[in-house]
Amino acid sequence: MLSNRWGVAQIAGSIPANKVPHQIGAGAVWTLPEGTEVGMLEFTGSGVAAMKEIMEEKSETMISLGARMLSSTVNRNETIDTATQRTRSELALLHGVVVSVEAGLNRLLRLAAEWVGANPDEASVTLSRDFIESSMEPKMIEQQMKLYLSGIISRATLHENLQKGEIVRADRSWEDEKDMIEEDGGDITAIIGTRDE
Repeated sequence: MLSNRWGVAQIAGSIPANKVPHQIGAGAVWTLPEGTEVGMLEFTGSGVAAMKEIMEEKSETMISLGARMLSSTVNRNETIDTATQRTRSELALLHGVVVSVEAGLNRLLRLAAEWVGANPDEASVTLSRDFIESSMEPKMIEQQMKLYLSGIISRATLHENLQKGEIVRADRSWEDEKDMIEEDGGDITAIIGTRDE
């Protein structure tokens, strides 16, 4: 068999070694013995309709999953546990891909660090696993403040909850946040003074 960009040629018959063609296309002349059969392998098209239908179904499924992953709407008839379970199962594949990509990138970074003479243990990257934006709602923030002011939770817990709710940056400590508020001219003594911690 010989192939090029136009197709695959199939030669069948008893051909001496010195007569076997090695090229196909314009300018290639084949001198073959009598009785040799030559043809082009072709795609006949049988089964295309079934393959097309399966591909369309997969496409619809992927569109649906993609839309649900990007949507932050909540089905009001669904319990929180059910919604959480559904979301976890839908994001499991994406999480697996992120973990694999992160491992591959870290391996490449360590290799690159060795090439340039740097410490490979210091070369690393961590990809975000926060696939859905879900910031805390204003009522929840108000409830968190009431819990803090009534002495039920500590300032550290309040800050952690605000970080989880994506109100405060996850990499900013309470001390850093307090310093930034004071630098901006804000007055938090009314709140902090209420709870002396």
